[in-house]
Amino acid sequence: MTFIAGVLRRAGDASAVVADMLAGDLFPASSLRFLSSSAALALGVSLTNDLPEDCFDSQPLRSGPHTLICDIRIDNRAELAAALDFPAPEAARMADSALFLAAWTRWQKDCVDHFTGAFAVAIWDSSRQELCLVRDHCGERPLYYLHDAGTFAFASMPSALRRIRDVDTSLDQDSLLHYVATGPDSSIPTYFRNIQLLQPGHLLTLKQGEAAVKRYWHPMHGAPIRLGSDAAYVEALVERFDAAVRARLRTTGKIGSQLSGGMDSSSVTATAAHMLGTTELTAFTAVPQADFSNVTLVGRFGNEAAAAAKVAAMYPNVKHVLIEPSGLDLLKVVEQTGRLTDSPVYNPLNQMWVNAILDESRARGIKVVLQAPCGNATISFGGLIGLSDLLRHGRWIQLIRQVMALRSKGHTSWRGAAYWAAGGSLPMGLRKLISPELRAFDFSFSPVHPDRAREHHLREKAFLSFFGEDKDPQAYRRRLFDYYDTGFANAGASLGWGISLRDATQDKRLFEFCLSIPIEQYLVGGQSRSLVRRSMRDRLPPEILNCTTRGLQAADWYLTMGNRRKQMREELECIRTSPMARYLLDLDRLQMLLDTWPDSGFETARVYDSWHLALSRGLAVGNFIRNFEATR
Repeated sequence: MTFIAGVLRRAGDASAVVADMLAGDLFPASSLRFLSSSAALALGVSLTNDLPEDCFDSQPLRSGPHTLICDIRIDNRAELAAALDFPAPEAARMADSALFLAAWTRWQKDCVDHFTGAFAVAIWDSSRQELCLVRDHCGERPLYYLHDAGTFAFASMPSALRRIRDVDTSLDQDSLLHYVATGPDSSIPTYFRNIQLLQPGHLLTLKQGEAAVKRYWHPMHGAPIRLGSDAAYVEALVERFDAAVRARLRTTGKIGSQLSGGMDSSSVTATAAHMLGTTELTAFTAVPQADFSNVTLVGRFGNEAAAAAKVAAMYPNVKHVLIEPSGLDLLKVVEQTGRLTDSPVYNPLNQMWVNAILDESRARGIKVVLQAPCGNATISFGGLIGLSDLLRHGRWIQLIRQVMALRSKGHTSWRGAAYWAAGGSLPMGLRKLISPELRAFDFSFSPVHPDRAREHHLREKAFLSFFGEDKDPQAYRRRLFDYYDTGFANAGASLGWGISLRDATQDKRLFEFCLSIPIEQYLVGGQSRSLVRRSMRDRLPPEILNCTTRGLQAADWYLTMGNRRKQMREELECIRTSPMARYLLDLDRLQMLLDTWPDSGFETARVYDSWHLALSRGLAVGNFIRNFEATR
């Protein structure tokens, strides 16, 4: 990733502020470039070389009144170049930044309608004295800003904005409380006062000191897509998915992938391997430590190596590498990731294997790692909430047939079908009668201080955050799309390892297609996630295609954490020195969990939620708070 920053202020030297924003150990000095068009405006960029055309990049760029800096990967270069009347040989020598500037010159703000890809862009128009910030459609690249008194500033990451000395960017207690109670949420802009996140698919305009933010795209704003047959939907998905994967193979270095035993990462890995031909693709699978006895949550499997190996065996160019991350220092992983992403780590045990894969990728000279965290919202959407449409529209016979088909293949139960079909329309009391999961909700996964939980009604907010009150599939899917924003994680991988994380399931074309087709397409043949199962029939083994259970990441958590109790006790004592941590977190409960470590019950939700989730998250948030306070 390329990192950008800029300042527009009424008084003072903007250039000095931008230079300070991009200073420090995260941004290599050799790649920094600055531009100051006046004492009031300055732009800075830290260039990287991820794409073949990056060698032509010479940001900041100027064309007439427009000056541009950006972090960008255009996925439809050929189509865009043709629309801009650039001959193919000329376009081949243009960086993506130059193509974007040409498109802006031609179409102004409407140019975003012509792009597919990942980008965070800042454009200064000297003739209009107007600054525009634009973030990509689906949230692959981050962009933050602050607007305080006489200063407007923006940057790829909050860490750059926090270096502005005359603006309050201290920790925001309300945001951290929400995070501790419910986890990551698009309604939380950042964890710092005055720093805002420009949301995916949005454009900000600053003129005469006034900022206006406007959404320019949402996948559910398009027209419904209706095709002639079930096979036509499969063909259309494959076409778009192949284009998404192919676009993310564009790099100057080697390529790797995260390969679990699930449908999404397997589909990405298999498709990439096929496209790469004889070029090697290194597929990394995280596995539990050797003494793991496969005791894990009921209904889940804890070792995904065998399933992943079945995928790798289908493609001769896939080099399958097992990663066992327990040798990493858990608290160092938490501290490193929090510093790189400007965010507390929500799943510290999962972050261990993510960082272990990044360590191994860097050691092998890999520059791109493919992943698929957004697949649940696109290619492998389950579709069970579609049963509610059948009920709502009185299609009783079709509903009964659909439920019987799903039950016969192990994709739901009578109780599960009743929940999906009627749950959103029922009062919460009746929903709880149908769903054991709702009845069992007890908030034990959260390390929040009980006084704060009562004062802010956090248990109730967490319940609604997890189970919602979505009345129809459209509201449910809108919430699912809004959940995904991977920009900060992508930036962390780039800053810490020089590696580009790319998710082919987080693609504008896929979101537009998958959220516009009839929801019944995800249940064809009596299978949930039917569309991806049918689409990948020739690419994945039966063990993946027919699987109805899910793997559990970091299933050996109790071994990893159990061996580090001394270290965690020491960290907890350090956290106690922070007034904010004592106010937000139930540190006495965390101490009790460490002192009463269980020797059984790891397959139960009670043990998993308390000793895994609450304890690890509490320590991660406390570590984030105390490290922030130490740098102020």
